[in-house]
Parts: sequence; C-alpha cells; structure tokens
Amino acid sequence: MSKHDVLTQRELLNYQPGAATLWYLEKYRQQNALNKEDLNVLDWGCGRGRSVAYLREQGYNAYGVDIDPDVIAKGRPFFEERGETAEQILTLFDGAGNTCFADKFFHVTFSEAVFEHVRNLTLVANELKRVTRSGGIGIHSFPAHRHFIEAHLHMPLVHWLPKNHLRRQLINLFLHLGFDPDWPEAKNCSMQDKVTLYHQYSIDKTYYRKPVVIKRILEQNDFTVEVVTIDHPKLKQYRLANSPLRTIFNWVFSNFFLVVLLVVKR
Repeated sequence: MSKHDVLTQRELLNYQPGAATLWYLEKYRQQNALNKEDLNVLDWGCGRGRSVAYLREQGYNAYGVDIDPDVIAKGRPFFEERGETAEQILTLFDGAGNTCFADKFFHVTFSEAVFEHVRNLTLVANELKRVTRSGGIGIHSFPAHRHFIEAHLHMPLVHWLPKNHLRRQLINLFLHLGFDPDWPEAKNCSMQDKVTLYHQYSIDKTYYRKPVVIKRILEQNDFTVEVVTIDHPKLKQYRLANSPLRTIFNWVFSNFFLVVLLVVKR
C-alpha cells in the first residue's frame, strides 16, 4: 500500500508505529501514571494517519497533522466510518506552518521519517514548543544524514552530493543501472523524465542535517535533547547500549544509519 491508497482496516492488521515511538510513549505514560485515554499524542507528519489509527485503537487520545491535503484525504474516511470527527483527528498545517491545537495540549509528540523533509526546522521546533506541555516529550526518528542508501530514492550516496548537476548525474547513472524506486507517479515517464522527477524531489523534499545541528535548533526552543539511537529497542539485543564503547556506537549509528531523538520540554 502507498500514500495514494485510502487507509483501510486490513492495512492496519500488519502495521504499528516504530518500536522506539511505542517504547518511549508507554514509558512516559507509566512514569506519569496516566491512563491511555488521558494521554494526548500528536503524530507530526502523519500522512494518511496509520499511526494515529493504531494508537487510537490502543486507547490513546491520538491526533495527526500533515502538510499534504491529498494524503489527509486518503485517511479521513477511515475515521469517518467509525463515527469519529475525522477533521479534528487528521489536520493540516496552515499557511504559516502552524497547527490548530491549543497551547501545551500534548503530552507526547512524535515523528517518523519526517525531519529529513523539513526545510525550516526552526519553524517546526517553535510550533512543537507551543503545543507540548512542560515535561512532555517528543520522539523523532529519521534516516541519518550519511545513510549509505538514500531512504526515498533507494540509491547509494546521492544525498551526499551538493544539490546541483552532480547529484542529477548520479541519479541518472543509478537509474540506468536499475536503481529505480518505481514510484506510481513515475510509472509512464521516460527515463529523462524520471531523472528530473527524482532529482527535483531530492532538491525540494529532502534536507539531511547532522544530529548536532538538529539538537541545537530544538534546544533553542526550550527542549532538552538526547540522541538515543543506541537505546533503540531493536538494537538492545546486541547489548551495545551497555558497552564501554557506547558513545562511539551511538555516534556511528546516528550518523550513518538512523537518528532517534528524545526531546523533553523544559
């Protein structure tokens, strides 16, 4: 299933949010002795609302916000069919990048594979600051800026290059070598039209940053920030978090594989 398909109950049967999101969400709930229905949760960049639907089915008071009205429209029927007010559950940013929610409404915010698409991270940090209550947390996971395979084009190293003709040429090369992400919107495109589409996407829709840069922007907006990639539930089986080399392992994973940020509103 893709973002172009209407969200269905069948799709949710084999879906759940990321392991880190669920782990920190439940940890926060238990630490603060809250019932699920009393815990306000925001999926920042919710798409069609799969995570929102999952969390609401689990009993959380979850909402979503996104920039794309088309994907929101693909998710709202799911909630309408259940007698819920879909327009209040899945919402859109306004023209200034703000949400419709009240100040300090959310206990927990989260995003998954969103921060690498954000052009103005300061604007995002400021709005997260406004809607998160004191002591509330955010869990934000996204591909590392030096991930070897670009997460959306599935091409090696293209995002390592400057946003210029060199990147376009590398995309062109990989397409000819068979590295085609096969997006639905590119189905009937010529090779050169695909190059243009994928190159323009990488220019306009991806903004990879070092974790330290993101950390600094969030800290300037009243959050304390910890890079907790090494504590990801799926990495715990390797016992790297307790290794004397924890700091090194955390740096490697958060720079070359995945970044997981735990932010706390001061």
